[in-house]
Formats: sequence, C-alpha cells, structure tokens
Amino acid sequence: MLVDNNLLEIQRVKTHLHNSFSIKDLGTLCYFLGFEISSSPSGIVLNQRKYCLDLLSDSGLLACKPASSPMEPSCPLSKSEGSLLLNPGEYRKLIGHLLYLTHTRLDISFAVHKLNQFISNPREPHMATTFRVLRYLKGCLGLGLFFSSNNQIVIKAFSDSD
Repeated sequence: MLVDNNLLEIQRVKTHLHNSFSIKDLGTLCYFLGFEISSSPSGIVLNQRKYCLDLLSDSGLLACKPASSPMEPSCPLSKSEGSLLLNPGEYRKLIGHLLYLTHTRLDISFAVHKLNQFISNPREPHMATTFRVLRYLKGCLGLGLFFSSNNQIVIKAFSDSD
C-alpha cells in the first residue's frame, strides 16, 4: 500500500517496484484486513461495516433488535455472579472479534475492555452483555473514523487529577 499526496511520486515508486519485482497494481484501496476505506477530496473514512455484519451473522444476531447503548449504565459485572458458561471458547472468540472492532469503533471500547476482564472465567451475565454490545452494533453499522484532508494537526491532552 502506497500513500502520498504526490501522485507522480507514487507512480515513480510503483515503476521502480515493478522493475525490481513482479507486482500487480490493485488500484485504489477499498477494503483491507476488515477495514473499509472510502476517500474523497474532503478526507478518508475508515469503518468496519462488513466486519460487523459478518460478526452479527456468525453470532446468529443478524435479525436482532438493536440496542440503544453498548452496555447498561448500571450493569454490575462480577467474577462470581451467574453460572459459568459451558462453552467459554465462544465467549473468548466474540471478545477477540470485538477487540479488533474497537480500532474504528471507539464507542464500544469501554464495554469490550470491561468484558475482556472476565475472559478467563466467563459467566452468563458476561455473555448477555456481549450480546448487548452486538445488538448495539446492529443499530449503527456504518460508524467509523473520518480523517479530514484539510485539517490542522493539533495535539490535545486530558488529565484527570483524581
């Protein structure tokens, strides 16, 4: 993948690579490692819509009703409440997929990382909350990250003194 503002420079590098190796130009990047990339003069959008749809389909939740938030605000998850899952591998697999999804979906980061704390001994409430995260994703599949092409880079920081 080559990225540059100068198209002439990209063409020069591609020509050099083609002369040295057997390469194929696949054109403009649209889909890469589960990321959908859309570019326009105003900027670039990264999302994982297809990845979300595949995850919902694999989980059997493609036709589910969407949830309004990834996690209940007063959802007390603990290591001891609820019965242990009979198949913890399914929970671990879902959490792994959701962790990968947090690259473009910052809105689910807190819930997924909270659920990841229980990956060694998952229980029924943990799986129910995981399904709620999936139901939330159903309601907002196309969300992602937008990188503006005419934006000044400004570093901002936040510190909670507590």
